[in-house]
Amino acid sequence: MTGRLLAYALAAAGCVAMAGLGARLLLVPAFEVPTFVRVEVATPPGSVVDRLFDRLGRPLLPLLRTVTGDRTRRSLQARLDAAGGLNGTTVDRFLARRAGGAGIGLVIAVSYVLSGRALIGLLIGAVLTLRADWVLRGAGARRQAEIERTLPDLLDVLGVTVLAGASFRVGIARVALALPGALADELTTALRQLDVGVSRREAFENLRDRNPSPGLRRFVAGVLQAEELGSSLAKVLDDLAVDMRKTFAQEARKRADSMDKSIALVTTTVLLPAMILLVLSVFFGGISGA
Repeated sequence: MTGRLLAYALAAAGCVAMAGLGARLLLVPAFEVPTFVRVEVATPPGSVVDRLFDRLGRPLLPLLRTVTGDRTRRSLQARLDAAGGLNGTTVDRFLARRAGGAGIGLVIAVSYVLSGRALIGLLIGAVLTLRADWVLRGAGARRQAEIERTLPDLLDVLGVTVLAGASFRVGIARVALALPGALADELTTALRQLDVGVSRREAFENLRDRNPSPGLRRFVAGVLQAEELGSSLAKVLDDLAVDMRKTFAQEARKRADSMDKSIALVTTTVLLPAMILLVLSVFFGGISGA
């Protein structure tokens, strides 16, 4: 029964792939190779599952471009920027990945529903459909958390460098080399924009817009305000580092308090009833044995 169900699922997946290929042939003009095909063949990002979903959803990409509005595309681009590009994933590639996961999820859900196991099928279908968004959200959260952790150390080093007489731009370059990571990558991008003629304000505003990190936003605001008012940049950086460490310590205490509550809840709901049952079993066992 399981082998027959797997065969039905594979046959349905093949039908979905062939239908997508037919839609692509209808929507893409003849003798025109889409740009996204050339890019993906040259540099395929992501895991094996991601590349599989990309390939399956690629035929539907012209249709997805048509039905996806500019606002949605801008929102997806902002999320990809916050995640560091997600290994070179473009908006089109992400849409294709999402469509591929939804197609596979639909096939598996229908197969399980037809076999009488609707709950498992719907659960697997929902997981595969939402997988691309979950991966993107997790990557963005991890990257912004890394930026928050490394920002105080970067401010300390940058403040010492500026106080020693180096220019702010040279200090940013040295710090980016000394502290590799997500924050260094963002600062390197800002330096490259400065190299091509972008003003400091615009480059740092772009840095702020790419990252929703509160600490990074405060850093950009402090730098721009010091530039406008002519105040000491080293003093501003030192104050920001102290404030961010205090904020990070408060957040750590909050997480510790919530962890203590979680441990107490697990102890109350799981361990305590088990101990009571153990004591009762020993007690009644001793009475029956007597």
